[in-house]
Amino acid sequence: MMSERQLWCADTTLSLAVQIAAEETGASEQELLKKIAASPAYEALYDEGTKLWATGPAYLLDYIRSLGVI
Repeated sequence: MMSERQLWCADTTLSLAVQIAAEETGASEQELLKKIAASPAYEALYDEGTKLWATGPAYLLDYIRSLGVI
């Protein structure tokens, strides 16, 4: 189970990744968040074992793109 600090890191990383993607694509943040939340990337972000929550928004965004989510 992720700690409160890890959850905060995951939430912040996701928020920043969505902001970056919105700026780059012109899509709305809400639209992007819906796509990401329905993807394996979202599940992986909140899986303590992947440590994806600790990588930062640029890495997360690259991972999301590699899955073809956006």
